[in-house]
Amino acid sequence: MKILFVNPDLGGPYKDSSIYMPPIGLLYVATVARDAGHDVRVIDVAVDGSPSDAQIADADLVGIGCLSSQFNYALGLAERAKAAGKIVVMGGPHPTFQAEEILSTGLADYIVRAEGEYTFRELAAAIEQNGRRLDPSNILGISWRDAEGHVRHNPPRPFIENIDELPVPDRGLLNIEAYKATKLEKTHSATTLVTSRGCPFDCSFCVSTRMTGRRWRWRSAESVVDEVQMLRDRYGFTGVFFVDDNLSVDIARIERLCSMMIERKLGMRWWCMSRADTIVRNERVVARMAQAGCGTIFLGLESASDDVLKTFNKKSTTDTGARAVRILHKHGIRSQGSFILGAPEEKIRDMRRTIEFAKRLNPKVGQFSLLTPFPGSALWDRLADRIDTRDWSRFDCIHAVYRSDNASVATRERMWKTAYREYYMRPRYILAHWRTINFQKTFSLLSGMFKRRRKSGPVST
Repeated sequence: MKILFVNPDLGGPYKDSSIYMPPIGLLYVATVARDAGHDVRVIDVAVDGSPSDAQIADADLVGIGCLSSQFNYALGLAERAKAAGKIVVMGGPHPTFQAEEILSTGLADYIVRAEGEYTFRELAAAIEQNGRRLDPSNILGISWRDAEGHVRHNPPRPFIENIDELPVPDRGLLNIEAYKATKLEKTHSATTLVTSRGCPFDCSFCVSTRMTGRRWRWRSAESVVDEVQMLRDRYGFTGVFFVDDNLSVDIARIERLCSMMIERKLGMRWWCMSRADTIVRNERVVARMAQAGCGTIFLGLESASDDVLKTFNKKSTTDTGARAVRILHKHGIRSQGSFILGAPEEKIRDMRRTIEFAKRLNPKVGQFSLLTPFPGSALWDRLADRIDTRDWSRFDCIHAVYRSDNASVATRERMWKTAYREYYMRPRYILAHWRTINFQKTFSLLSGMFKRRRKSGPVST
């Protein structure tokens, strides 16, 4: 069967600034389908452009994966595919938690929920064998509409226990050269790699635990380092983004990963996500990570208020975050600090405190987001009666999408813009980083973000 997989355009400033990340989750699903004997094609709209009518017509089935901010574009693709008479399957975080809304449009035949590789493989085999006459009621992990039009949610599929059994995602299915425009530390062409699934933490604004579970499942260190080496030797990348929710859940494993990368003399620079409390408790491992090529660690520092951190269920403190940044800098690892503005409890003065906190900690990269209740998150459940829009393009962390008693939509969006302007326009920051940061690209990114926000406009005041 011919299957066309499409990753919708994320649009906005990241595309304008040549920040391209391969759709690694969709690529896993496509590789498993290819290995099952299907004729597979993958289009990433960000680098390939939208699929042509001929490409859609050539497929038997069109699979679309998306985040919430991609959904409007995804629905347009689904409409084109349905008009061409194709079976449409959607998956990813947004379809997983909004299956009923999507199926009610009549533009998708099936929703693959949560972890998708084996669910999609089973569904594709059933479609190939039975076409539109198949009975999908026994396929775990899908949602669909029955003959009477009622939405049915089959029981969830158990998570894959041994993720080493999954194939290495085939980057050859992508226009891989296009992703080399994305640089790590200004000079290293870098791409994404996943080493584990699941997150034992449960931050209120995140959907990861509901997508991949709270139990952490990991690949062997050997398989990970083999893939890193393959990215260098076969594709010519010199950098890696480890996009696990938290690479350092198991300290012994991260030590083994580091030791193997050092022993093989890979010479790769890499980026990962961790937690501030993990960094503070394991400074010895931080030194080892630096030795193995770790250049930047992303930390969710989020707020200057310990009370707000508690509402986020961060299980950390502002003091721990500050100590973690100092430890990283001590060992020559750049910190990328994430800060969230606009919690329901926050007034202008509280957001100002977070901006000043960020400037005081002074991570190499400051990332500011507006608190966004994504479908599937605990925050979505908490704020359901305050969310007034279903324009999913606004769910991009740069628009305020819910009503707050303490700060209007316009105020929160203004404070977000203020945060970026004040952080990156500091003479201290510019003087310290002019050699190591591509300021032209940074300012292009910021300009694109501000332009995108103005174009979309506020949802309410």
